[in-house]
Amino acid sequence: MLKALSRYMPAGIRWSHPEGGMFVWVEGSETTRFDMVYQNAIRRHVAFVPGHFFFAEPGTGMNTMRLNFTMVTEEEIDKAVRILGHLLRTQEPGAYDLELRLVERQQNASCTGAEVF
Repeated sequence: MLKALSRYMPAGIRWSHPEGGMFVWVEGSETTRFDMVYQNAIRRHVAFVPGHFFFAEPGTGMNTMRLNFTMVTEEEIDKAVRILGHLLRTQEPGAYDLELRLVERQQNASCTGAEVF
C-alpha cells in the first residue's frame, strides 16, 4: 500500500508508515474533503473509512481517512489507491454541494454508537 500511495497520491497528501497493524492513516490539506471523496469512491467500488468518524469534535478530521491493507491482494490495493489518487486530483471544490449538504445532515444526526461501512 505504501508503494501505491507514493505512486498515485497527489502532492500534499501525507500518510503514516506503520510497522504492523492493519491500517494506514492518510491526511490531506485542510481543504481536502474525504467525505466527498468517499461518496465518489464507493461508486467506483473502493471503500475506506473517512477519518472524521475518529474525531470527537463535529466537523473535524474531514481531511483524513483510514485505509485497511488486510484481506486484499496487492493488485486490488494498487487499483484502489490509483482510483483514490485520481479522485483527489480531479475533485473540484464545490462540485458536490448537494452531496455535501446530505453528508453534513447525516453527520449532525444523533449517533446510535453503531458504525456501518
